[in-house]
Amino acid sequence: MAKKPKAKPAARADGPLFLSEWMEEQKVSDIELAKRLNVAVPTVWRWQHSPTRLNPLKQAVVCKALGIWPGALWLHPSSKAIRMIRLVLEDEPPSEK
Repeated sequence: MAKKPKAKPAARADGPLFLSEWMEEQKVSDIELAKRLNVAVPTVWRWQHSPTRLNPLKQAVVCKALGIWPGALWLHPSSKAIRMIRLVLEDEPPSEK
């Protein structure tokens, strides 16, 4: 049986947000994220399906709760850009001798 394609991320006027994909990447359920942010579970669902509700301040709070850097919601977790950013962030600075 053919695999059903994933739905596109919900779009904002200024681009898509990848909240559901980041939640899946971080293995965080709707319930867990709602607990971390002290919001109702339906609120998390609305954010996933209507990202216009996530203003920049809310995006930053959600990113912190997911343990990702602010702005990561704008990039898919498996994107090349994210892989490059992770390499840079994980790279140790050169030691001074």
